[in-house]
Amino acid sequence: MAKITRVVAKKSRQNTELLDLIPRLRLLPGEDSIAFEDLRAALLLEFAPATPYQTALAENLVALEWEIHRYRRMRDHLIRTKYRAVARSTRMPGGFIGSKAEEWEEAKEFANALLGPDTEKSAAALDWLAEQNIDPAELAATAYSDAQDALAPLERMLTDLETRRRLLRKDYDQLRASSAAVIEDATLLEDE
Repeated sequence: MAKITRVVAKKSRQNTELLDLIPRLRLLPGEDSIAFEDLRAALLLEFAPATPYQTALAENLVALEWEIHRYRRMRDHLIRTKYRAVARSTRMPGGFIGSKAEEWEEAKEFANALLGPDTEKSAAALDWLAEQNIDPAELAATAYSDAQDALAPLERMLTDLETRRRLLRKDYDQLRASSAAVIEDATLLEDE
């Protein structure tokens, strides 16, 4: 039994050393390193790689998962940015050129209120839209329409990343299924 424990401990040490050799995904400014490490730890725990190659594949899966989340965040930020612009222009139908600074500031605050966490400000902004007979979905539709050219490459990249993740996960699962661990010198103990 002691030999099995030594073999497992040695493999665990080798995998830990390999993790240190595999280059880590570099985070972009503003990305949450704690969230990345939490995701990485959770996925590596689930994958439970048993060999160096499985460890390398598992790290690639972690990187792909983070990239997918990154592109989704970029897509969402792009849409929110366009939504803010549409909301500002709704509040300033005459346009921004020649507008007073206070009108610009009010329009900016209105747009931020629509998307912000303050429920009172958001409700007031939604009430203003209702008074103007403007459905917030119209603003969203316009934002999506305005963002189409920028959204298209993000959506293509997301599709590509999700396909790569699915294929890599399939390869990983096949590798795990085909590599049954051989335990030397194991003794089968019968119940007494």
